[in-house]
Amino acid sequence: GIAMRVANQFASATHFNLREQMAEAEFQIRSAYIGALLAQELEASAREAVAQAQRFLASERLRLSAGAGSELDVLRAEVSVENLRPQLMDAQNAAAISMLNLKRLVNVPLSTPLALTTRLDAPSLAASAGSLDPSIVVAERSAVHAEEQQVKIAGELVKGAFSAYLPSLDFRMSLGRLMYPTQVFALNGLDWRTDWNAAVTLKVPLFNGFKRGAELSQARIGLQQEQFRLAQLREAVQLQYQQAFGERERAAASITARQRTVDQAQRVYNLTVLRYDQGMASQLEVTDARLSLLLARANRAQAIAQYFIADASVQRARGVSSPALSQAR
Repeated sequence: GIAMRVANQFASATHFNLREQMAEAEFQIRSAYIGALLAQELEASAREAVAQAQRFLASERLRLSAGAGSELDVLRAEVSVENLRPQLMDAQNAAAISMLNLKRLVNVPLSTPLALTTRLDAPSLAASAGSLDPSIVVAERSAVHAEEQQVKIAGELVKGAFSAYLPSLDFRMSLGRLMYPTQVFALNGLDWRTDWNAAVTLKVPLFNGFKRGAELSQARIGLQQEQFRLAQLREAVQLQYQQAFGERERAAASITARQRTVDQAQRVYNLTVLRYDQGMASQLEVTDARLSLLLARANRAQAIAQYFIADASVQRARGVSSPALSQAR
């Protein structure tokens, strides 16, 4: 009957909602993992910048002891090192916080050491899949299937409300054994009588104060609301996918440009240090080249992280998860 169909549809909707929640959990974990990798990459970049400044400071002190440098150059090198230390501390703090957030999401005790084995390397852009048809994206999304079940449930409720206008026929029968003793407390087990009743009832609804009409109108409004939610959800899924796909394409183009900038900044820094050793460049030029290299590396790492997060967003919009999680479902 209607109740059985509603129960089955509700069970299906619950299953699809579970898959949707698992896909969202996977997206949150992937985003947190990429964020932790980015924080570690920025920390390593800041640490390398401090190491470069320290090596330059050691070189200036050596030049000063050899009589080829000045105390002013040493002081400038020391100031450059100290200016980089706050950035390193900020990067270390950000890396620690991102790691704690990742542990929280994967349900690992915060005091347990956790090492990330994946490097934040540039992806193979040639392997990126093209845009899918919007109908395919909608068909893969569990949230859409769950809402479709809600529409079916609302349709069954309309049928149930309409059935109040129809006559109903009930058939009931009871069979039992009764004992009528001839004396009080004379339960001898011999005076049993068979009792059998049967009844057929026909109910014809005539008038109940407009209750049926109100319930039917309410059920129809509920069906229209669920249909409207389904249409909105389909459009939202398509929009979410297009936004994520566009962001992934933008990040892919940005990676190439950022990598070229890093290569140029590294070459500028190396040439500037060489020119400084030959007395053709100032220490301020070396410091500026070092900061430019640090910024270029940070921008490249952020572009790579944005690409992987956008790729995770694309998978989230499709409702697709990893094979291990799909098997667990």
